[in-house]
Amino acid sequence: MELWDVGVLMAGMMGGLAGGFAVWMIGLAAARRSCPECGQFLPRWRIPANRRQLLWGGDTCPQCHCEVDRHGQKVECSR
Repeated sequence: MELWDVGVLMAGMMGGLAGGFAVWMIGLAAARRSCPECGQFLPRWRIPANRRQLLWGGDTCPQCHCEVDRHGQKVECSR
């Protein structure tokens, strides 16, 4: 490997790490959303429960199982 190859590789890795750190910090600083049905805070790190949530965002309340879209509006409630 040439010296400039190592430099380009190191710069790419450092840029990727800095970008990942910035995204992580933005996620920690974001305001927590609450469930429109029961008022409990939604999890900070979401795990999609269905295909719609995977593609378009959204979450499911852990307490009342109310489904919300990515804007925090109620989609359907399966109590």
